[in-house]
Amino acid sequence: MTPQQRRSLLLALPVAVLVGIGLISGGLYFAVLQINLLVHGKNATGTVTALEPGSTTSASGQASLFPIVTFEMPDGRTITFRHRTGANPASYAEGERVVVTYLQGKPDEALIAEGFRNWLLPLVLLACGAILVLTAGTGLRRLMRGADR
Repeated sequence: MTPQQRRSLLLALPVAVLVGIGLISGGLYFAVLQINLLVHGKNATGTVTALEPGSTTSASGQASLFPIVTFEMPDGRTITFRHRTGANPASYAEGERVVVTYLQGKPDEALIAEGFRNWLLPLVLLACGAILVLTAGTGLRRLMRGADR
């Protein structure tokens, strides 16, 4: 390994570890939100009122469509939220009735109750973050050990 490659790795690997830690933090945030919804959440029936295109597009050039859902709280308030995951083609149709899970004090953080699919985002973030931290951390450790020899 050339000295230039070594310097590049000494800069890139710690950044990769930090990015991995950020992904793990995001995964933990969404996992805690999901656990709170499971333990303390209330259910309501909502209606998909619109499908909103996301700002990013896939390789095919088509934007994911995020369901906009409206539901009524027991106190009569109407809550509208954008579901956190979108798809193309859309997973839901406008006018479709869905089960919504929400926290009493944070109804705007509601989710469509999708079972295991609600766990995909936290699991993917946690897995990618852990893999990145482990691989970059191992590479950094090997690089530092090589410097000691």
